[in-house]
Amino acid sequence: MFVHKDGGDSIAIYSLMPFTDPADTAAQRREDNLLMFGIGAIGRRLAPMANEADPPFRNAGLTSGDVLEAVNIAGASVTVTPETWRAGLQRVEQEWRRALLYGFTKDEIARQVDALRTNQKNQAERENTRTTGALIGSLLSSIQNEMVFATPSSGLTRLETWADAVTPEMVNEIFRKRMPMKDPLLFAASTAERSPTEIVDAWKESALVDVSPPEVKARGVFAYTNFGRPGKVVTDTRLTDIDARLVTFANNVRLNIKKTTFAKNTVQVSVRVGHGNLDFPETPFGLSSIMSAFSNGGLEKHSIDDLRAILQGRQAGTRFNSSGASFGGAYATTPKDLELQLQLVAAYVTHPGYRSEAERRWRESQVLSWPRLDQDAQTVWAAKGLRALASGDKRYGMDPDDGDAWRSFVELRHYLTPALATGAIEIAVVGDIDEDQVIKLVAKTFGALPVRAAAPTKFRSDKPIVFRQDKTPLVFTHAGEANQALAYVYWPVTDVDPDADPQTARVLAITAGIMRLKVIEEVRETLGATYSPSTSASLSAVNPGFGYVNAGAEVKPEDVDRVIAALEKIAAQMRAGEISDDEFSRALTPSLEALPQNATSNGYWLGLIAQAQTRPDLMERSKLPAVEASLRALTKAEVVAAARRWLTEAAQQEARVIPAAAAAGE
Repeated sequence: MFVHKDGGDSIAIYSLMPFTDPADTAAQRREDNLLMFGIGAIGRRLAPMANEADPPFRNAGLTSGDVLEAVNIAGASVTVTPETWRAGLQRVEQEWRRALLYGFTKDEIARQVDALRTNQKNQAERENTRTTGALIGSLLSSIQNEMVFATPSSGLTRLETWADAVTPEMVNEIFRKRMPMKDPLLFAASTAERSPTEIVDAWKESALVDVSPPEVKARGVFAYTNFGRPGKVVTDTRLTDIDARLVTFANNVRLNIKKTTFAKNTVQVSVRVGHGNLDFPETPFGLSSIMSAFSNGGLEKHSIDDLRAILQGRQAGTRFNSSGASFGGAYATTPKDLELQLQLVAAYVTHPGYRSEAERRWRESQVLSWPRLDQDAQTVWAAKGLRALASGDKRYGMDPDDGDAWRSFVELRHYLTPALATGAIEIAVVGDIDEDQVIKLVAKTFGALPVRAAAPTKFRSDKPIVFRQDKTPLVFTHAGEANQALAYVYWPVTDVDPDADPQTARVLAITAGIMRLKVIEEVRETLGATYSPSTSASLSAVNPGFGYVNAGAEVKPEDVDRVIAALEKIAAQMRAGEISDDEFSRALTPSLEALPQNATSNGYWLGLIAQAQTRPDLMERSKLPAVEASLRALTKAEVVAAARRWLTEAAQQEARVIPAAAAAGE
């Protein structure tokens, strides 16, 4: 039993067995998959319980593995609240026991088989277009896990030799063999004092409750496939230099397409609707925060649990978020599932569910995080540090008194509905596609919606952030480890818009890169410390006035002052022009070397054409020839000039996060 105010509330259950180290054979992989089918099926049973009106837990699931190759374990874990620990523990015990007694239904196992088969097929089709990094990762994983390296296509071949013959009885046999509940060990973490005996008694009490066979549930069918008469294309042009196709429908929905051959059977999609957080008013505060719960509210005809069941075995995402200047998101799918992905996002635009359980879970997560806001130095800085630099602006950091936790879906619906109903829509699709088919699919979904605004009109907040003027060093305390502290120096950059002036943004990025090289040398070699310092240049196009260059490291409390002194010394050296040709080259080269990689990256092309019609200026400045010319035009003199302009002693802000005990002089 572990009790700590920042420890969270969870219980882990382990049933121990003698360690075995079977050879990596086709038969063993088959057995492992059968076990995962059972564990996955229980996960699907448990997931909806977290969305009940009075949920027994926040999350729960089963696992199988070993501990340091000393003992095999059959385990379960449940994340609870101080009030629900008993109900949560007992629900897990009963579902685990139900599976041992009655096994699994035919449909449950069929869904698991379908999901594995779909994933294996997708991987096999992408096999010949895997990146070098992905191959290296697979090889390393094989070595580390003492497994035979195998290609996805060979895995699919092996799977097809037995997948159609899988029965619930086969899964039941393996599950009972490898997931027993004999003499379990219980490990609990709690924010409140609790007797270990009380937890054990709750488990024993649950074991006396009768459980019935699992309920047989029919698979659902996705309801949102008809959005009206398919839209008519009114413009269709091609950008020959990047071979991208730009289409506009009669309802003003814009579609940008780029066919690539980099990754077989892979499609990336960007959907941008309206103006995102810019469509929310300053008061009531917190609408952008509760927007993170929007997707989990499901659709009018499908809860999020329904959607997960419907989508099992398909590659389509349910995220629909709010960013600085748009609603929507980026999605990874396949040619086969592209239509479903578009239907899903279009349904979130037209038929969101706003279910109360999603709002409740989001609020519960907010409130439960409050006692842990001082748990370590990084958490304190994330909550308080940037907000202090932003002069208290609530768009950065967080505080229990902000009031955002009391926002509701009623309020969100009021402000979000008009934005989703009329906001401009721009879609980008990149990857292994047929252009005409993409146009047809978008015409049937987004192109069929009522007329939208022709283009977004808001790109930045009309309330600039005021960077902190007071130069008194910032000092915060945390309640975590006594040997942990943060030492930072920030230099404000309040007058650079990275969208309008990408060249200056790149100069600042190289400036930060050179500073990092110097900081590593100074902190590790001169000061003899093994810290991992970081530097960055952060500029905001959406929130003007809040940009900065910063440097710092997680250090021992006794080293905070000398590390900060070292950072300020380096800034002075850069202002004095003490930058070697080697340092300039080492900071610039990685950016140049990344350009050929971008040329063969679907992610790069998606970002490039995401706003090709509504903000073509951004696209032009981000094309590879323009970026390369910009990088090659950079000079050391520009970096020195940037240091003299922004990395000044008068502007610098010192920040420390130290242990509370150290601050108290203990």
